[in-house]
Amino acid sequence: MKSPTPLSLPPLNTQYSAWSFSSAARGLVVFVALWIVGCDYIPDRPPLIPPKELNRAKIQADAAAKLIEAPSVGFAGDWESWYGYYLNNQHVGYSHTSAKRLVEDGADRSEANIVYEFQEQLRFRRGQSISVQHLSQSSVETRNGSLQNFESAIKVGPLVSRIAGTVANGQLNVESVRGTNRKTDRIVWESNQRGLDAIEQSLRRTPMAKGDKRALKMLLPHRYQLGIVELFCTGQSATSMIDGSYQSLLEIVSVEKVDGKVVSEQVLWTDDEGLIRKKLRSGVGMVAYRMGRQAALKDAIEEQDLFDATIVNVSGSIDRQSETKQVAYVVLPTEDLVQAGKTVSVPTTPGQFIRMMEDGSVRILVNQSADAVRQGFSATKLQPSDGDLKPNAFIDSNHGDVRRIATAAIRGDLSQEEIALTLARTAKDLLNPRPTSEGFVRASTVVQKTTGGSTEHALVLAALLRAKGIPSRLAMGIKYVPDQEAMAYHVWTLAHVDGEKWISLDAMTGQQAAADRITFVTTNLNDGNPFNAVAAVLAMMSRIQIEIKSAVY
Repeated sequence: MKSPTPLSLPPLNTQYSAWSFSSAARGLVVFVALWIVGCDYIPDRPPLIPPKELNRAKIQADAAAKLIEAPSVGFAGDWESWYGYYLNNQHVGYSHTSAKRLVEDGADRSEANIVYEFQEQLRFRRGQSISVQHLSQSSVETRNGSLQNFESAIKVGPLVSRIAGTVANGQLNVESVRGTNRKTDRIVWESNQRGLDAIEQSLRRTPMAKGDKRALKMLLPHRYQLGIVELFCTGQSATSMIDGSYQSLLEIVSVEKVDGKVVSEQVLWTDDEGLIRKKLRSGVGMVAYRMGRQAALKDAIEEQDLFDATIVNVSGSIDRQSETKQVAYVVLPTEDLVQAGKTVSVPTTPGQFIRMMEDGSVRILVNQSADAVRQGFSATKLQPSDGDLKPNAFIDSNHGDVRRIATAAIRGDLSQEEIALTLARTAKDLLNPRPTSEGFVRASTVVQKTTGGSTEHALVLAALLRAKGIPSRLAMGIKYVPDQEAMAYHVWTLAHVDGEKWISLDAMTGQQAAADRITFVTTNLNDGNPFNAVAAVLAMMSRIQIEIKSAVY
């Protein structure tokens, strides 16, 4: 089956969502935004309505939409909507929204709160790198539209950020969580302020007509900031749909403002009942069409497979990857970097030897023997530190469960290298390959759940090693995927053994790591924040082209 065309995104000094392509203080998706640079801007696209009309509509909305629409009384009934996201007529994602009464046993259905669920997935490309972003969001409101609470989680490949808020005593308390970092903000909350789904609620309850204008003071989706959305209906227009047909729909200009400044604009097309049939995010070229579930979910990635969907396409192949002792790679900067006169650099790490070439390319030799220095190649000078041995927020090697497993796994008088290999097999046997992945969580939590992907396996092995007095680090980079002609994001473990050398271990296989991978970052996670390290990997993936030159088995 042909892969869906990913969305090519602009440089990542910008916060992203399918409908929120601008920087914001909230930073739920800040991990996508703050560390990766150097990607192509989306080419300018002709607007769906003439610039003069769009500008006129915005001016009128600015001047006229001064009154804030209060939450509406009553809930008309359960509903749901599916949208397919398209770029240049290619399907790149979907969203699903549902509204249902939250009826508890014995409760009066007419007085029940309403739960709004939102799922969104967007497949995007940066250079040769392809990733998938998945947003899950839910909120609870009274039947009269007063926000009670919300929570959301956004995943981009291996990264997960969460944000939640609760209204109490006249304020909205918002907590953001990224790794071990927590931040709490408080927003004054008034009776005329509305929740995340206010736009669709408003249009459904009171459809607009030509010349109508209204303003919604609401918690902005994706940003989780209090803002004002101004809506102005320009009237009927013949609008193209995904099947090539044209429909006569009401055209509505939507302008989002925070502290009086415009932060986002979009155009909505609704039918006479106020149902949104089409959306366009101005300046991006992303169009969403209302459609059935099956069509919207075309080529969708299961949430548990998001890690595997973070890949870099490569040229060349490896026949027996698990048996590789040495692999030679060539890494080149992407065309946009070349045109900008920029190069890329890849770090020397244990078992990874680097040679920078005059043409800007990087020759890489990955060898299972970390001390096998190759002539003309630079080798790592990495030395173990105290941080490679101490427990921390993620590698909690002092936890009772971790220590018990490490102690029970070792029998007899073994060298540290033998202990390390035994613990790699122990971690593999202990954990089931993930049905889902939580990303970066405490090693002790993974041990208790007994499931995980490469990140969880690497964390557990690092903790077991430290529990036995062996310095350990995580290695983060990409690993060859034979059925995709690509290299995918992967995490494994480094162990410093017998006081003299590093060895690479992959707890997913329970063995010494094969040479089928390239390391971009090593970390002991002492700072409690894996986002910087992971973002550095995603940044490198977005800036390179890879050739596999040869392999030794």
